[in-house]
Amino acid sequence: MAAAFSRRTVLQLSGALIVSFAIPLGRGRAATQPGQKPVDSGSVESFLTFNRDGTVTVFSGKVDLGTGAKTALTQMVADELDVQFSKVVLVQGDTDLTPDQGPTYGSLSIQNGGVQLRQAAATARRALLIEAGRRFGVPPEDLRIEDGIAHGPHGEAVPLAVRLRSVPFTPVKVIAAIKKS
Repeated sequence: MAAAFSRRTVLQLSGALIVSFAIPLGRGRAATQPGQKPVDSGSVESFLTFNRDGTVTVFSGKVDLGTGAKTALTQMVADELDVQFSKVVLVQGDTDLTPDQGPTYGSLSIQNGGVQLRQAAATARRALLIEAGRRFGVPPEDLRIEDGIAHGPHGEAVPLAVRLRSVPFTPVKVIAAIKKS
């Protein structure tokens, strides 16, 4: 003869109530469908996207564990590209969107991941100056970048929202010192 238990008795005997539900999470404005954005660490576009609204989206495989890495990584890219800190959006740890930069180890996020982001930003800056120089008919050395806009010697201007397609990740000299924003 089987004993009849009420739901209340079962819950009292088990000592726990487990409730489960799923919430579909939407993605932010920088997200794409899996496979549409490169995530290899050898391509600048794996780390950076220049948006038409003047913002720069940075993709980092490192995450902030409370060490301030998010702020530091954002500042490094903002300084290298000469854009306002508030115009840099950092996407961290999304494996569909970010390159594999290895594990996150506290301050090593800056030492390792920060160097990669800064190098990507320096490479992008150089590529964008070359493109702007081509448009203006002047050498890149005659251009300057201020607040995310490349300026030519005769008053020409072009925003950094030029698309970077297949820009190789090549060694480029980074700016000499970290700026203060």
